[in-house]
Amino acid sequence: MPIIREPYSSNWTRDVNGEIQLTFVFILEFWLTLTFLETYDLREENAYLRGRINELNRQLDNANGELHNLRLDVGQLQSYNNILSQKNDGLHHQHSSDLQDIEFEENQ
Repeated sequence: MPIIREPYSSNWTRDVNGEIQLTFVFILEFWLTLTFLETYDLREENAYLRGRINELNRQLDNANGELHNLRLDVGQLQSYNNILSQKNDGLHHQHSSDLQDIEFEENQ
């Protein structure tokens, strides 16, 4: 009976299977490393963004406090302006009366 040789020896098959397994392990490790790095980068970016948001919230709170104080100042100035307007109207009316009295006296 003649010896029939397989086109590829069993050693070759073992070598190829071993290489496939090594390649698979390499690809898996590479993918896991990329996933870890991406997760790490996202966590780092997330931490930075949270810090930035906290800083912007603090600045917004400060601006709102300043705006509140300005509104109080405007309210006080409006009240003071109303008081001065009333006094001005009173003085204008009194001055008008005085002018009318002077004109009346001059006409007599």
